[in-house]
Amino acid sequence: MAITYGKNYGRPTLDLNFAENKSLIDSVTGRNLITFSRSQSGKEATYVGSDGLIKYAGADEPRFDYNPTTGESLGLLIEEQRTNLFNNSNFRGSWFVFGTAQRDFNAGIAPDGTNTAVLLTCDTSFENLLQYNISGSNNTLSVFVKKGTKNLLDIVDNSSNFFCQINLNNWTPTVQTNCTVSIIPYPNDWYRILVKNITNIGNYVKIGSRAYLDGGTVYLWGVQLEQGTFPTSYIPTSGSTVTRNADEASITGTNFSSWYNQGDGTFYGKGSQIYSNASNEFESLIQVGNNPNRSWAWAIINTINWWDAGTDGLNVGQFSRTLTPNAPFNYSVAQAQKNNDGAISSDGVIVATSAPIQTIYTNSNILYIGYNNYNGHISRLTYWPKRLPDLELQQLTK
Repeated sequence: MAITYGKNYGRPTLDLNFAENKSLIDSVTGRNLITFSRSQSGKEATYVGSDGLIKYAGADEPRFDYNPTTGESLGLLIEEQRTNLFNNSNFRGSWFVFGTAQRDFNAGIAPDGTNTAVLLTCDTSFENLLQYNISGSNNTLSVFVKKGTKNLLDIVDNSSNFFCQINLNNWTPTVQTNCTVSIIPYPNDWYRILVKNITNIGNYVKIGSRAYLDGGTVYLWGVQLEQGTFPTSYIPTSGSTVTRNADEASITGTNFSSWYNQGDGTFYGKGSQIYSNASNEFESLIQVGNNPNRSWAWAIINTINWWDAGTDGLNVGQFSRTLTPNAPFNYSVAQAQKNNDGAISSDGVIVATSAPIQTIYTNSNILYIGYNNYNGHISRLTYWPKRLPDLELQQLTK
């Protein structure tokens, strides 16, 4: 999509085309207006490259992520702070072999292209698996898996507080007890298994063959346990737990005032989001203002409503939208504001025109991008310093 969307839209004053440009450069000015930060000490921040392989980002390096299945450029990845609670993500250290299984390190090419995959070999006796002593609740577990000769894979705790079984021939879960499973294909026959909504882990986690006669081999890599209801990008560990800090992006000072109009305006955004489902917080695609006063705040507060925090500097919802509850939620949304005249459109439909808006807040000095635990991708963010008509809002979001 070019900078000028159409003859009726006029030229925007800000156009952040993250998915196409794979950079923070504003397409209008050709400059990087964004202050981006993510403190880190090692390789704890990862993303998927254009070749589908796992890549490692440095400190303060923005991550431009790709869909590992389709190769689509997804845009700028923004995630909250998360910790991998397993102290070794490649099945060394505190992971030990239970039963008569065998574990071989550096036995195959892993999802990051290195020879670091672990080969687990199971015979047909009872319980052949890898075990890690840990307990907790409300967790999400993820692991990269590649089929060898084994047909089934179990992921379970010691007392079946949670239990899932994966058919490695068609990559579907055959058992899901006190958890939900989703599976994402990666290149070179790897899959990332996501075990979400684990209600409780009692003492330890087991991965392998639990209680059935299914011998054979399976490749494993990149195991992760997070406190939360959804998974985030892979956090490698080697000897201790590791925390990946939050991504923070904003535009301030003259970088902000050079394109923003304190009166009328229109924002367009496109991307996808996974929610935290926390009732006491909201996660914003954008927030414009001078905190706590806000001129704009597009926010997800749960999985069934799109909520705009209002254009009058108050915590007042102006618009709402019913969302598909399955994450990630893909969105295309445009909102225009003007004194006593605002509207929002999503996916080509005018969702709502506002009730009379109070005088627009005119002391904004910052744009937050992916604010307050936003988790997902922003593929595009564009701004016009005028209130676009409703029809054009619909055309933008089709």
